[in-house]
Amino acid sequence: VIRLFDRNGERKDKNRARIKYLVAKWGIETFRKEFFDERRQVIATGSGKEAFWKLRFEGETAPVLKEPAPTQALSVLPGFEEWAKSNTFEQKQKGYFAANVRCPLGDITPEQMRKLAKIARAFCGGRLRTTIAQNILVYWVPKDSLKALYSQLVQVGLAAKGANEITDITRCPGADTCQIAITHSKGLAFEMGKLFENGSGLGNDPAYKNITIKISGCTNSCGQHHIANIGFHGASKNVDNKSVPHYQ
Repeated sequence: VIRLFDRNGERKDKNRARIKYLVAKWGIETFRKEFFDERRQVIATGSGKEAFWKLRFEGETAPVLKEPAPTQALSVLPGFEEWAKSNTFEQKQKGYFAANVRCPLGDITPEQMRKLAKIARAFCGGRLRTTIAQNILVYWVPKDSLKALYSQLVQVGLAAKGANEITDITRCPGADTCQIAITHSKGLAFEMGKLFENGSGLGNDPAYKNITIKISGCTNSCGQHHIANIGFHGASKNVDNKSVPHYQ
């Protein structure tokens, strides 16, 4: 994808330096054809071990652990059932589950990341992926190990429930670090998050549960506002002859 964009996309105008403009120019069918043509070239000319490319394009197999994944946990774990319902799902490989580790505001500390890596090595051979919802996915976890996994995530402060639900707001970094952004997306996400805390009930109401909220600091969609049920993007309006940040 990067090769295609470097050759054919916009690199001079930072406001149009987005893959979506290339897709709009070509159409999805042409983009798909160019992608598969390019992928064949990547596989044919790529360096590294054959196993690496096989993993990249043909999928994975279950990890082989030196010791069985932990299964020891308290028989009663407060919050486990809710977490398992919202944050885990069974893989197509029978007997294995994936678990979403929520990262509020898309953040995780170095210390938490080190501990999460250690947990992943014990439960699934270190298999981790980042997700489009700005969380981290731990996968290839044996079904009998989910309680033990939850117990260890609680200890490092990474057991928040509600992944991919209304409480799990996606946001770009916004004007805190992005030169294109107009608004501070993380600030809005932080304030909106308060609506679902302190027993307000909004986060637990089944009528709202599966609604998605996503926030971008400008029109460029990095926060994925265009695919949310409720999407905000940063814009500016003139108020008393001054340009003022707003959300649309």
